[in-house]
Amino acid sequence: MQTKTTYGKSPWIDLFPASRVPGYPRHRGHLDAEVAIVGGGLTGCATAYAFAAAGIKVALLDAVQIGRGGSGTSTGWIAADPGVSFLALERAHGDREAHRAFQMWRRAALDMAALVRRLDLKCQLTAAATAQVALTREAAVVLTREQKARRAAGLDATLQNARATAADLAVAAPAGIRTRDGATLDPYRATLGLAAAA
Repeated sequence: MQTKTTYGKSPWIDLFPASRVPGYPRHRGHLDAEVAIVGGGLTGCATAYAFAAAGIKVALLDAVQIGRGGSGTSTGWIAADPGVSFLALERAHGDREAHRAFQMWRRAALDMAALVRRLDLKCQLTAAATAQVALTREAAVVLTREQKARRAAGLDATLQNARATAADLAVAAPAGIRTRDGATLDPYRATLGLAAAA
């Protein structure tokens, strides 16, 4: 799906038919629930679904409308790594904790995609790889060290040379790292689907 970018507007929300936007009752008075979740974005709705699936009575509260805050205006990217340097995490917290952070992030990305498929949410889930590129030779040296550290820790990280990066991404860069297991989706539809499933 290609849409024209209009800054300050969400293509996900704008393209969703107004007649299909779900309405939920306003909360008034006493609320009897084992768990109350404040915030009806993607995270809040996924959490509500997890509690409901476990048989726990849950209430989900949002100030305005579900999915119309940060989730509905996000990129819809499910990243398979935390987006920080493995080497920096390793220096700050040690090899074991850095490895654990990357593994947990990847597992969360895979679990989110599996949940969307299992619930058959109509949110245009598409598997997508991640590319991190170095635009200078100095940055390429740092990126190569990063890739070697990730590979030594058993993490997914394929180093690409300038030719492969140009062919793959149409970017002139001396080096790049490719990782799998990411995905894209329509975050607004995914949020509404999780709320309905909860």
